[in-house]
Amino acid sequence: MKNASARFELEAPVSDPLLLEIEPLLALAARAPSSHNSQPWRVRRVALPQRWAATGPWTQALSLELDPARCLRALPSLQREMLISLGGFAAILLNLLRLSGWPVKAVHLDPDGGAEGPLLLLLGAHALAERADPAGLARLSRALRLRHTERGPYLPHQGLRFHLEAGDSPLPHTLELDSQGPSLCWQALYAPPARAELAGFYARHGARDLTHPKAWAETYAHLSFAGERAQPQASQGIAIERLFGPLPAWRRRLLQLLLHPLCLRGPGGWAVTAQAGRQLHALIMSSPALLYLSAARAADPALEGLRAGESIARLWLAATDAGQALHPLSVALQHEDLAQGLAGLLGCRDRVLFIARAGTPQQPMCQAHHRRRAPAAFCSSFAALSSSTAVSRP
Repeated sequence: MKNASARFELEAPVSDPLLLEIEPLLALAARAPSSHNSQPWRVRRVALPQRWAATGPWTQALSLELDPARCLRALPSLQREMLISLGGFAAILLNLLRLSGWPVKAVHLDPDGGAEGPLLLLLGAHALAERADPAGLARLSRALRLRHTERGPYLPHQGLRFHLEAGDSPLPHTLELDSQGPSLCWQALYAPPARAELAGFYARHGARDLTHPKAWAETYAHLSFAGERAQPQASQGIAIERLFGPLPAWRRRLLQLLLHPLCLRGPGGWAVTAQAGRQLHALIMSSPALLYLSAARAADPALEGLRAGESIARLWLAATDAGQALHPLSVALQHEDLAQGLAGLLGCRDRVLFIARAGTPQQPMCQAHHRRRAPAAFCSSFAALSSSTAVSRP
């Protein structure tokens, strides 16, 4: 059985002078989290729009967009998750550039305005040594190398060592999109009864994707059963060990069979989904806190997603910097009936955009192996664009 994660992508060497100069920063930014490790972003070097040419030090521009070929599509809600992924990537890239001394500004564009989008990064001609922050860059780089989704148990009696406002995050600069749209609000559940109620909810519904043929087929296509050691340089997909821990080859192959969408439709799927629910219950109960991000319903869903992605990246890197981890519990937000039930349990009248368990992993955190595409796979320069290139809109 082959998976979509085993597909190879053709990579043209990065030859554009700007992209070549910032290639190490692009590779670091690609460590941003994304649903199913889909990495749905692309970066294109574009001509600086005329309206910005005479305002400030801007001489060049990058367009940050969703790549339609990499976006998850099984559920309507996944479009928001793709925008969240793009927002986190954009915020991280802007910070890496600014901490390296680049003059850089993010511009959110009107999708009906006929420009590239949904975000432009305006840059100066080159990095300026006097504007660089080497200590801040080193701190952010370290957090990006350590950050990963820790799906194992946490230490239940070790509280959070970071603040929800993330004022001291390794991500100090913002995309400056906060003046538009509804405000975002982080909240936490610490009380054991509240966490137990949420754990029961996820025990009943947390395996919904396994019973949704289209959603699970898409998830399964992003799983890799070859083993981390067999594919040390894999650039995409989720290694099955990240879900179940170290596995011998025979268990990886057994899971490849048991988790196949066709197998899950039969009687054997009931046992798998029941076990998944019990496991999620135990993981939530091991966590000292559940965190969630909410916002009033926005008139501009693209802006809402980008801002949420920035906020999530800032908090996640603050947690990593403090030696702690997050594990998103996204399934309840991907299905509308579950999203409504979750909001009711939380007593939240606004839209919940993100929820995760947080805490200190039982296993010490170390530098993670990230399956990430090289910049050559998601960047293109002037030479790769035609004058009639169509821009996909979120």
